[in-house]
Amino acid sequence: MRPIDSLDENEIPILFLHGAEDSFILPKNSEDMAKRTKGKSEIHLIPGAEHAKSILTDPILYQKYVEGFLEDLGM
Repeated sequence: MRPIDSLDENEIPILFLHGAEDSFILPKNSEDMAKRTKGKSEIHLIPGAEHAKSILTDPILYQKYVEGFLEDLGM
């Protein structure tokens, strides 16, 4: 299964946070998914973060992106 294939009809807002240094799943995958979804989407690359380490690498920046996304949604 390819996650990107499920986004053609998606209208649910999605926040993509991806480690800029991820060599396991390249950041381009999240960039492509953000472009493909019909719903609101944001993509942010966390500098210096490897795979699944974004929140550990820069928790303040991570929190800023999550809070901003939720505020934009009126939450």
